[in-house]
Parts: sequence; structure tokens; C-alpha cells
Amino acid sequence: MMIRARYSKTGHMRFLSHLDLVRLFERAFRRAQMPLAFTQGYNPHPIISFAAPLSVGVGSIAEYVDVQLTEPVSPDTFVHLMNEILPPGIMIMQATAKDPKTADSLMQEAAIMQYQLTFKATNSLELASLQKRHQHFMELEEIIIEKKQKKKNKQRHRRNADKVKRIDIVPYFHKCTFEILEEDTIVLDLCIYVTQNGTIKPGLVLQQWLDHCSLHIDSDNLTIERTEIYRKTGSGFEPILPAVHAST
Repeated sequence: MMIRARYSKTGHMRFLSHLDLVRLFERAFRRAQMPLAFTQGYNPHPIISFAAPLSVGVGSIAEYVDVQLTEPVSPDTFVHLMNEILPPGIMIMQATAKDPKTADSLMQEAAIMQYQLTFKATNSLELASLQKRHQHFMELEEIIIEKKQKKKNKQRHRRNADKVKRIDIVPYFHKCTFEILEEDTIVLDLCIYVTQNGTIKPGLVLQQWLDHCSLHIDSDNLTIERTEIYRKTGSGFEPILPAVHAST
């Protein structure tokens, strides 16, 4: 059987790298005495998979992990045992049983990533003006960014000069809205498509949005949190574990 679980990654744990997170879960599964299924071969390892990794420093209340087991474990028991083991900042929020033979992988399921970006502007801008600039931003036919890509020389095993790739980020937009809270705090709600070519980081979108809106922020006070991962359905999109959250 397979358990699919939704978990949160908050507080200091948002600075944990994806590799360290994988190691943390492997140790937690063993300490919780989960009947793990292992790969075959000379170096067997637990059959565990995650949805799209987070950048270091980005928190989340909507991370997903699949783990294959050799014996049945009820989702409620899984949640209870794991939360007794996991450190503060990592918490299993929900789990469900899946058939690994028929279930799509988390990477196949992921169609939209939703983020909440919270920050304060260091310069003031009237709401009407900000709304107008935001609307214009959303109507742009293309927004080109330049992204450096490092290529490895296979013959000499060293890095070549960085290659710059031009990317239009507009096709990745599903939704982008904002609201202003007390003390000039701005919350940007951003939904980004996951395509065959991958996805884009929310920080890249934020920088383009700030430039277009003529806003400046103190990056030390910026928080980015993933709030959901959606999969595509026949009528739209729904959370990967839809029993807890409504559709977008």
C-alpha cells in the first residue's frame, strides 16, 4: 500500500534543504517503525517521493509526500505516530491510503502551485494607483526575464561560463491578486502553473511585479509560503488531497 500525506514546513524548518528534509523523513519513518518498502538492487532505499521541492527559506502548509509500505497502516495511525516523532515545524496534517499501482505520482499530479507573499513597501503608493498598475501588469502579453543556467563540461568535469536563458513568465500565471492589510502590509496571492518545462519561483514574479508597480521592499521582512498544490480535474483544479480544502 501507499500513504499520501500532507504536511507543513514552518518556522525554522523552512531553512531546511530538500535533501535534509528527505533524510529527516527517512529517519522519522524508521523511528515510527513504519513497514517501509524498499527498492531492489545493490543499494536499496525506502520508496518515498515528494512533490516539487521548496526553495530554502520558503515555508509551506501544503507539502506532500508518498511512502510505500509492505503492510497496511491506517491513515489516522500514520498521522499520530509520525507527529510524535517529527520535530517542531514539520507536522503531518492529513493522510490517505493509495494504491501505488494506479496512483499518479505527486509530480504528475502537481498542476498549480499557490503561494502567499507578505511584505511591507518602503515607499508609499495610493491604493487606486496600485490597483491600476497591477491591472496593467496582469494584461501584459509577455514579461521576459533572464535566467542564468550553469552547464557542466562532461569532458573536463568543470563548470563552463553561465548561459543566459530568456523566459516569458506570463504563460505560467494562473492567478495573481493582492490585498493591503494594516500598517501597509501587502499580501500577494499567486498561483503558478507547473508545465512540461517546469515552473517558476514566486520570488521572480514578485520582483517583476514590484518593478512594474514602482514599489520597494525590505527583503529581510519578506515571507513566502506555499499554501496549496492543485491537480487538474475534468472541471478545473482541486487540492491534491481535496477532502480538506475547497477548489480554486
